[in-house]
Amino acid sequence: MHRTLFFLIIGILVFVIAIASFSWGIGVGLNQNDEAAFTGFTQLFGATGTWLAAIGTLGTVVTALYLANEARIQNTEILKY
Repeated sequence: MHRTLFFLIIGILVFVIAIASFSWGIGVGLNQNDEAAFTGFTQLFGATGTWLAAIGTLGTVVTALYLANEARIQNTEILKY
């Protein structure tokens, strides 16, 4: 039970980090104001946010698949008895 809860919390954290990184990257990437502090780094931040979002999404998918497999194993063991 504790292991499942741990992986669920990790999956949620990865998802939240992915959304925040993606939003941050897009927000900075779309800022084309010449007076902005991040003018020279807009493409870098946009790409970084996109890559972090992709990694976070993959982590979320792997965590969801793991939790689904654990639930399937537990349900199969219950049906054996």
